[in-house]
Amino acid sequence: MLGRTILFACVLALAGCNEFKLKTDDGKKTYTSGDVVTVYAERDGARVDETTLSPGWIEWSTLGVGYLGTGPELMTSQLPPGRHWIEAKVMSPSGKVLQRGGIQLTIEQQAPRPEILSIRFVPGDMLLLAGTASDFEDGAIPPSKMVWYVDDKKVGRGERLTVYGVGPGKHSVRLEATDSKRMRTGVMELVEAPAATGAAPPVAAASTPAGNAAPGGGASTPGILGALSGQ
Repeated sequence: MLGRTILFACVLALAGCNEFKLKTDDGKKTYTSGDVVTVYAERDGARVDETTLSPGWIEWSTLGVGYLGTGPELMTSQLPPGRHWIEAKVMSPSGKVLQRGGIQLTIEQQAPRPEILSIRFVPGDMLLLAGTASDFEDGAIPPSKMVWYVDDKKVGRGERLTVYGVGPGKHSVRLEATDSKRMRTGVMELVEAPAATGAAPPVAAASTPAGNAAPGGGASTPGILGALSGQ
């Protein structure tokens, strides 16, 4: 009984202190959705642990999401994009709130991830393109939201595309994807069309980022490079 009295006195001491703060493990307050965020409580410059809290505990919550768990620290990767006020409440064994602390965190939307799967030149100055795109929040990006460019000219949309009028020589191929929040990213490949009339083997390599994400439609669509020079 005496032991419980002493432990409860520790909780009251925690509640009575003036310096009850919340901090993140890495010192950041801005994260990308899917990141693991760790928030902990600090008293008088020292990190709070189970011994300090016993027999009480900390409850974690945030507006919009609600209850997040208990314990001396919060570790989560489930916060949706937006601003979040994370609150920690020191609870007594009777359920009374002894002290509160809070910290504001910002979770940013992840940009979509387009990928060029293959590039193939075929006789007749034709270019066959294949790609895919996904997004952390949305899942698969619709083909209508995947746009292809050859030599900086827009040539069509879709996961697969046939482009006509691509002559021999070096060309840039770019695939851009836009998610439901109008964030857009692109990847690019530099390829060389053969001068010979025979079909060339497919070109498949890791896509190269073609620019930072920026706020900005699924069957494949044929593209005609020469007819789109004004786009």
